[in-house]
Amino acid sequence: MYYLKTAVLFFLFLCPSIEGKLFAQSRAQDLSVTDESTVTKTQTSEIAERPADEVPAKKTSGNLEVVQRIRSAGLVGYLILIMSVVSLAVALSQVVGLRKDKVCPSEDVPSVQKALLAGETDKALQLANSSKSVLGKVMVSVIEHLDFDFTENSSIAGDVASRELKKLLQRNTPILIVSTSATLLGLLGTVIGMIRSFEAVAMAGSLGDPSIMAKDISYALVTTAMGLSVALPSLILYHLFRNRIQLLAVDLDENVGDLLSRTYKHLRLGATDAH
Repeated sequence: MYYLKTAVLFFLFLCPSIEGKLFAQSRAQDLSVTDESTVTKTQTSEIAERPADEVPAKKTSGNLEVVQRIRSAGLVGYLILIMSVVSLAVALSQVVGLRKDKVCPSEDVPSVQKALLAGETDKALQLANSSKSVLGKVMVSVIEHLDFDFTENSSIAGDVASRELKKLLQRNTPILIVSTSATLLGLLGTVIGMIRSFEAVAMAGSLGDPSIMAKDISYALVTTAMGLSVALPSLILYHLFRNRIQLLAVDLDENVGDLLSRTYKHLRLGATDAH
């Protein structure tokens, strides 16, 4: 008997939920009419008097639901959306700009080195200028300062490389700004939503109806989710690009160091032979 009573109570508890789902699917367009077996006349009039954005809407597709949630987030949601576009644009730019052939094309070094060893400085300078990369700019600096000693030329080349790599890091900064700002905007939306919800409760003077707070709590959660959804990928991309730049810097240092050592070794041998 105890289990029978429990089953009946459980069934009665589930009935409103099941009927509500079936009703929302079949009659979602008629927002003021509800099932007579589960909703009283007073509840029906309250639903009819609610604003359109507080009444259960028609079940929509996933894409349309995402758009509606972004709209419900208001100004904060649009700001986060703009930040996501900025982060994506910068990320795509970095993907293109941090290719090895754009920063440190190692295949350009042998031809420049061969021209230098052959004493064809003008040809080497032309080849270095034709390499539209960070490595090309450093090689141009090395060739232009061959009359300096090894230490001075190496220091100048290091300064040029450091300056160019800093430019690459600065291009990565907007992604870091987005990752931080999106999180804070999501938190701002959370605070605004909670303030609104408590203001609504204070005006109603009762916590009896959860729907009073539902809209504002939903706003708080949606803005938080949007902020984190933009901030986390942006932070990951920032560190990936930063690590990529560090790896390219190591490769650049190796190529320039090899060019300097071979060139100055050849110059010293040439000077010795001349004597």
